[in-house]
Amino acid sequence: MKVISVLSGVFRQGEWVYGVPATARRSWGWATPLLLMFGLGGVVFVATIVWLAALPNGVATITLAVEMMWTVLLAITAIAVFTAWGLRFERRSLASLGLVDPQWRRQVGQGLLAGIGICLAIGVLGDMASWFAGAPAGNGGGWWIFQAIGSLVSLGPADLVRLACFVAAVAIYAAAEEVVFRGWLLSAISARWGAAPGILLSSALFASYHYHLFGGGLAYGSFWMIAMGFSGVAFCLLAMVQKSLFGAIGMHAGFNLWLMLGSSLPRLSDPEAGSLSQILSVTLDVTSGMPEDGGLPLTGYDLADAIVFALVGLGLLQLVRRQPVRFARNP
Repeated sequence: MKVISVLSGVFRQGEWVYGVPATARRSWGWATPLLLMFGLGGVVFVATIVWLAALPNGVATITLAVEMMWTVLLAITAIAVFTAWGLRFERRSLASLGLVDPQWRRQVGQGLLAGIGICLAIGVLGDMASWFAGAPAGNGGGWWIFQAIGSLVSLGPADLVRLACFVAAVAIYAAAEEVVFRGWLLSAISARWGAAPGILLSSALFASYHYHLFGGGLAYGSFWMIAMGFSGVAFCLLAMVQKSLFGAIGMHAGFNLWLMLGSSLPRLSDPEAGSLSQILSVTLDVTSGMPEDGGLPLTGYDLADAIVFALVGLGLLQLVRRQPVRFARNP
């Protein structure tokens, strides 16, 4: 309740998160979550049709390149659909979606560093949790980069291109999730009911969007729904503090990249792990909660994820609380 009262005192009901033209529609009310579900459902449907058209021989033709193509297609389509909806039907501007900021490059860079810092903290706390609680350790922890440098040097030009494309695909997908959940959804809900409902509902829907993590098992999926909810709250607060989406995009991309590369690159020195393409494909399957060999155990790093993001959210909340005048802006 204290969190809700703090947010309600800073962002009053009827205020927009990022600023919006006076001629814009105020909000779509309770239809907003339904628009989200139908919109994302339509995006997935279109991307799936293209996916199937690109796979004339079925599952046997699924390669890393095809997986990355589908990921980028899904991301770009989601960005286009929800941005167009905000601009054309809600009569809003790009600024009202948090997508206009003269210092966007710096915010993305700072967000990337913050996302990497969060992963390092998760690695340290995960090591401690694994040691004290006896939980199984994950791959790489927060310090995988030291294991991967030698392997990266030995990569050929083709593998370096594959790795660069993988990094780009992960970053684009993180940006798409931010545009949808923190750019459009958060601002639309906050304009009608205030910041607290906006943060809580958008974070809950963000977590629900990752329902595929239940592919790793009931316990694994349930725990990660909580962890995803905490991370959504942190991304919301950062976007509100900065009046911009770019810091949250950078933090989200930095976290995802460090997590995925940390699961991949240390295995390059293992001859039984296969080629770089095979390793990255396995990483996509595991991080999607859909491993080929069944369920996934909770590790010390999984336990640390929710804790670290909760602490980050509390820190950002204190920043919001100490600077209320800066954020009070009428539309």
